Amino acid sequence: MLFLCFSGKVREVATSILYHLENFGLKIWYDNQEYLFGENKNLKRIEAISSSNYAIIVFSKHFPSSIEAIEELEIIKNKYQDNELHVFPVFYCQDRKKFPQNILG
Repeated sequence: MLFLCFSGKVREVATSILYHLENFGLKIWYDNQEYLFGENKNLKRIEAISSSNYAIIVFSKHFPSSIEAIEELEIIKNKYQDNELHVFPVFYCQDRKKFPQNILG
């Protein structure tokens, strides 16, 4: 499974990525499609990252201020460092060199 990590303020970009990849038959975890009323969203996100083999991270100017995206990124980083996850960064309207280094690690 592929986990899609992004700030909610660029949801239209994430949705475009989602639809494009789904056209190729990929199974993608996307928050708006995975939550049921009354479920623990934090637990669902953690479980989804834990069961994913791939992650796409959409870095945007809004990413550093998204608490949920930063939390997801930390879990993704740990899995990546343990060689349990392949990560594909997407810099949306951002220069990687100007992106806050404390977030990229």
